[in-house]
Amino acid sequence: MKPVQRTFVPCSNNNVTASYRIGLHHRLLHMRHPLNRLAGAALLAAVCSVLAQVPVSAATCNIDFSQPQQRIDGFGASTAWYIGLARSASPEDRQKILDTLLSPAVGIGLTIVRNRIPPDIEPADGQFDWTPDTDAIWFMQQARTYGVNRFISAPWTPPIWMKQTPDPNAWVKLRTDKWQAYADFLSRYVREYKSQFGIDIYGLSLGNEPDWDAKTYECNRWDAGDIHDFLLANLMPTFSSDGVTAKLTLADAFAFREDLVVPSLSDTLTRDRVDIVAAHAYYDPGTPFTLSNQYGKPIWVTEHSSSNADDASINDGVTWAKVYANYLAQRNVSAYCFWWLVGPGGAQSALVDRLPDSTLQFNKRLYTLGNFSRFIRPGGFRVAADYVPSAGVYTSAFQSGADFVIVAINDNNQDTTQSFNAGGFTGSTMTPYRTSADENLAQLDAVPVASSQFTANLRAKSVTTFVGQTIPFAVVSGAAYHGPALAPEEWGVAFGTGLATGTDTASTAQLPLTLAGTQVIVKDSAGDERSAPLLLASPGQVNFLVPAGTAVGPASITLKNGSTTFVSLMNVATVAPGLFSANGDGQGVPAAQAIAVSPDGTQTTVPVFQCESTPGSCTTVPLDLGPAGSHLVLALYGSGIRGRSALSNVTCVIGGVTVPVDYAGEQTQYAGLDQVNVTVPPALAGRGEVGITLSVDGQTSNTLTVNIK
Repeated sequence: MKPVQRTFVPCSNNNVTASYRIGLHHRLLHMRHPLNRLAGAALLAAVCSVLAQVPVSAATCNIDFSQPQQRIDGFGASTAWYIGLARSASPEDRQKILDTLLSPAVGIGLTIVRNRIPPDIEPADGQFDWTPDTDAIWFMQQARTYGVNRFISAPWTPPIWMKQTPDPNAWVKLRTDKWQAYADFLSRYVREYKSQFGIDIYGLSLGNEPDWDAKTYECNRWDAGDIHDFLLANLMPTFSSDGVTAKLTLADAFAFREDLVVPSLSDTLTRDRVDIVAAHAYYDPGTPFTLSNQYGKPIWVTEHSSSNADDASINDGVTWAKVYANYLAQRNVSAYCFWWLVGPGGAQSALVDRLPDSTLQFNKRLYTLGNFSRFIRPGGFRVAADYVPSAGVYTSAFQSGADFVIVAINDNNQDTTQSFNAGGFTGSTMTPYRTSADENLAQLDAVPVASSQFTANLRAKSVTTFVGQTIPFAVVSGAAYHGPALAPEEWGVAFGTGLATGTDTASTAQLPLTLAGTQVIVKDSAGDERSAPLLLASPGQVNFLVPAGTAVGPASITLKNGSTTFVSLMNVATVAPGLFSANGDGQGVPAAQAIAVSPDGTQTTVPVFQCESTPGSCTTVPLDLGPAGSHLVLALYGSGIRGRSALSNVTCVIGGVTVPVDYAGEQTQYAGLDQVNVTVPPALAGRGEVGITLSVDGQTSNTLTVNIK
């Protein structure tokens, strides 16, 4: 059988992303596995020849850690077809593969795992078989032990009995009379992986590369209008009624552009359920993601590789490092996923190859991806930095928790001395980690930093990550006590040291802008600065309200305490639901009220929790649903909810059961406090302690616990 030949539109010389349309990803010919996508030497040479060189602006690389760009959601690769090569390896090799791919301590610390949904898990209408995916399930369960929780899945083809032509390799649409069956299939997949295997599916696509006729392997076809209509009429109502909160990663297009999601983003009824705009990077026309950026949607590269002959060397590693940097720093993606985690060798398709003789090959592109993925964790931010400070040197910078991170790529054949001006970094050293011809993320001696400036030698053909820390402060939701975002008029909490000179609490309804000598200033993505109202200021904690009118997108938070200034970054979203807990830590029993309504309409307030005298001692009180004809209403309190698009886009799941939401909005008595009223259905009687979670416009809150008698 001959490999598939793809035809590509010629590259544009003025498009920096055109340089890496080496996206002729390789999928080896093996029975029904995908085939090679060969570019041909002439085409690949033409593509590489137009590598865009940004003009050198200065000898010094200027970085501004107070200027956030996009949030970073993670880095990953796929289990599709070949992850069994890891599972079937010797115990020693298997462990080495897992550690190298997933450990942030000794490996590259990937945080996203992408999976293929086998069509034969539903071979006929209503018949399910969960055995075809055992290798991927094994890997996901292993990944969970490393702290990975972002599992995204895509069907290459729907079950064939749903297609216009019952052939897995046919590039045809879903039969319109099977749209609901397909929505049910996707919902069932998410729910069964949770109930049977303990795996929470983080994101779900309608199909892999719906704009590409694969011909010789599994494929599907969707146009932009069908995606919109299917979301509105089938998938959104099904997910809502089934309590499925997995994010939708749309549309996994072959080409890196947003065309297939434009109708869905243009419609207010579907916009909020386009959670992630996902595309592959096999062809990049350089067109902007206008609507994605306008509506604050994260953009992910969910697949990329090359059919070039396999190359495990540092030349290949540096080449791919420039690809990673390009999509992060020039195309502003929030996540980057390579193609295979583990492959059989033969092309640049996998991070790790298990060769025909069972030898493991750990490619340099694996380790140069690690120069990003090990140090830039989910929830971090890219910050402003000169991309090409000198010829052949490519830089990008990030803040990830307490870490200030600079990644410098030296594509030159000689060492380069590079100066850095790391504005906003007040630490005294940066620690380098280098990948070169004979090093894999090797830790080097710390480099001294004075007045935010340092100079370092960048070894020829290498990638070096510089990591430094300052006295940090972390920002979380004041209700949920976690990120990754806050909404306008939501309570946030900053934790750190030396944040205030003393302790003071607001004593008036009109919240002050200064407490204990401390101010909090939020600079949003539009460049507007606003002082945040304060509730509490202490040396270790400051409670502040995100100012009304703060624009969505990356924002910087400046905390001023006399002559001392702290800067941190956060992401602002339209909604970021968090529920207050009775213990004040975002866990356990909610800080809620229950109202028992008798058949004659009499209302009685009953307790949801009880507390001992020690902090953190609050526990659940069993809630009696009462006799027939009565009902129980839970009044939950939270923050980051009031910006919801519509009440119909707010769902509550209690013990796996979707519960009607009667109200979701401002509580009105207290600044930043929101209230959600839900009616507990009789079907939950006798369940005991169960989880309760809120979903607002596709964004999920922290999970708390109630007790149903």
